[in-house]
Amino acid sequence: MEENVKISNPWISVDERLPEEGVDNISIPVVAITNNGYWFKGQYDYDNKDWFFSEDPNLDFETNEFVTHWMPIPISQ
Repeated sequence: MEENVKISNPWISVDERLPEEGVDNISIPVVAITNNGYWFKGQYDYDNKDWFFSEDPNLDFETNEFVTHWMPIPISQ
């Protein structure tokens, strides 16, 4: 017998919603992915309406690269 199994997609579109706001108008850290398929640990700055790399805020995205999706950082049990 075949069962219908629905697998949930952990990625959340930035068009749907942004990560939960943390301290100083900066989101909690999340895993984010860009339109070029690059993923990184990042945060969203609500004041500047822009994403940045959590490990090195001075790094910049490539030209025409932007975050499309994000998900909470998985916690191992």
